[in-house]
Amino acid sequence: MGTPVMWCKSSSTDQGRTRELCTSLFGRTADAPPRRGGYALLDTGSRLEAVSAGIGAADPDGLWA
Repeated sequence: MGTPVMWCKSSSTDQGRTRELCTSLFGRTADAPPRRGGYALLDTGSRLEAVSAGIGAADPDGLWA
């Protein structure tokens, strides 16, 4: 078996709509407190086997690092 996926991150120009999509489509909950600037952590409720994920703002220059 190869290296398991441990984290997935999505960048979006509309974080609110992306959160809505992920929570309704995949049944996840999203936590996006203001102190994180809108960055949301998605949670499946399964601490041991689920891939953790986050949704952040898209880079205005279209670059990713």
